[in-house]
Amino acid sequence: MSDELKACPHCGGSNILLHEIESHTFCYQCDDCDYSPDWWLDTEAEAAQYWNTRPIEDGMRSQLDAMREHYHQMSHELTEVTADCNRLRAELANRYVDIYALRAELATSQAEVERLRGIISKAEFINGEFHGDGVLCDKCAICDGYAMEGHTEDCPFYQWEGGAQ
Repeated sequence: MSDELKACPHCGGSNILLHEIESHTFCYQCDDCDYSPDWWLDTEAEAAQYWNTRPIEDGMRSQLDAMREHYHQMSHELTEVTADCNRLRAELANRYVDIYALRAELATSQAEVERLRGIISKAEFINGEFHGDGVLCDKCAICDGYAMEGHTEDCPFYQWEGGAQ
């Protein structure tokens, strides 16, 4: 029966002896430190059960098991949160790539707008100004010549258009 007994709760020893007295009461005792419970019990099985009963140790073991379970749950949740964070980091990186691409596209569009503004400005400069009805007058704003008749020789567009028209 001693192979079923727990180690001594005081010294951890494993040399546990069964004592029996005349009235057929039983008690276990540690042969290493002489510890024995104060109770003598009617049967050897009751004495073994009493020796193996460790309410504080059992309570702590129960708490330790609960803490281990909680640790495993938290580890699992941490793994999931870490995966979510990595997924969000990748998504954020993709968004930054999209932002940089959009910025480049915006810069190209702004350059195109400026180019078109220059063309419109040059057209207004060459052809004069818009009338109230939205029709562009053919008069040159520099030389007061008309595009259909040609620019004067001192007008820069005279040279640009290839001379007199």
